[in-house]
Amino acid sequence: MEDLAELKNLDKEVAEAGQAFEQVIANAAGIRARCDALQTDMDNVGGAQLKKQRTLVKELSAGIAAAGDAATEKRATAASHAKATARLAKVGWSSLNLG
Repeated sequence: MEDLAELKNLDKEVAEAGQAFEQVIANAAGIRARCDALQTDMDNVGGAQLKKQRTLVKELSAGIAAAGDAATEKRATAASHAKATARLAKVGWSSLNLG
């Protein structure tokens, strides 16, 4: 009988904890929605002019990143060509039977 009473007590505690957990989840969703609304409000500060400037900054940042990637690729190609030229210079052009 003691075990049955203990099981009922534990079952009740689990149910209460489950309800508390669901309440926390619901509150977190409300807080997340409020954060999203505040972020939207922050994004809208400054009106159309600031939005236009933000868009320009994003575009320029993307262009800078693309230019950086292209420069890295060009440096890698140049390094590869330099190594090939050095190998050819070491071997000597005359040892190559080009025709």
